[in-house]
Amino acid sequence: ASAPGASRAPATGGGTVGTVRHRATFTVEELAAAASESIQHDGYTTAHVHGTEGIVRCLDAGVQMLEHATFVLEDNVEYFNADVAKRCVDQNVPICPTVQVYGRWVETSPGRMDGLSKDELDEWQARYEQVDALVPPFPRLDKLPESELRTWRHRFDSFIRRVDLVGELYRAGVVLLMGSDGGGRPGDAVFLAQFRILLE
Repeated sequence: ASAPGASRAPATGGGTVGTVRHRATFTVEELAAAASESIQHDGYTTAHVHGTEGIVRCLDAGVQMLEHATFVLEDNVEYFNADVAKRCVDQNVPICPTVQVYGRWVETSPGRMDGLSKDELDEWQARYEQVDALVPPFPRLDKLPESELRTWRHRFDSFIRRVDLVGELYRAGVVLLMGSDGGGRPGDAVFLAQFRILLE
C-alpha cells in the first residue's frame, strides 16, 4: 500500500487465477493481527474481499476498510446481506465497491447479450470501442464457444447485481468510497466511471 502503515489483506480469492471469490483465505486471528499491526504504525488495514464469509471475518477482526465486498456465496452469485451491512455501519467500516469492473462493456450493450444479431453485435462493439479508457478487447459473442459464453454471461449479470448491491449498501447507510485496485489502468477514467455509477 502507498500510505505509511497501511496494509492490504487478500481476505478471499477472486481476481487471481486459481482462486475463488466466496472462500475466506485467513482466519479471524490472522486478520486481527494485520489490523493491529497497522494501528501500531498509525495506519490501517484494508481487505480485498468478495465472499460474505470473508467480510464477516474482516469485521470480526477489526479490519478498517473493505474493497469489493460483493457478498458472494458458494454459487459465485452476489446476495446483499442486511445484517452484515449494518455491522459495517455500526463499526464505521467503509466499502470501496470497485463496481466499474466490466461496466463499460455492459453499459454499451443493448441491454442484453443473448439472441443478438450480427448487426447488433457490430453496433455494440462500435460503441464499446469508443470508450475513452483502457478496456479489455471486445468479446465477439458470436464466435465464442459455450464455455466462454457462460463466463461472459456471468460477468454481464454480475455487473448488474453489483450495481444493485451498491444501492442497497447506500440505503443501509454504509460509507462508500471511490477507488480501484486496477493496477496500471488509467486512474482518472476508472475513478470517473465509478463516480458516475455511484451517483446514479
